[in-house]
Amino acid sequence: MNKTNNYFERNQIVRNAQNYRYNFIDYLYYQGRRYEKRYTTSCSDWSMVLWYWVSVVCFPAIFLFFPRFIDMSNVLMEY
Repeated sequence: MNKTNNYFERNQIVRNAQNYRYNFIDYLYYQGRRYEKRYTTSCSDWSMVLWYWVSVVCFPAIFLFFPRFIDMSNVLMEY
């Protein structure tokens, strides 16, 4: 970033930095970076985001939809 002596430009930079909001993906990315620095493994930060997503969203969804899969298998087996 270029340094500037203009007061209004400096304030604009500070205001833009304060308006940024972090979301859940940013948090997961940050946690992946922390894990990668602490434990030197082959896991990158984006693979940690993927593992968090699988463990938090996809894995519980299996149990929510599991009874429906059982019912569908019974319907298909009757033929």
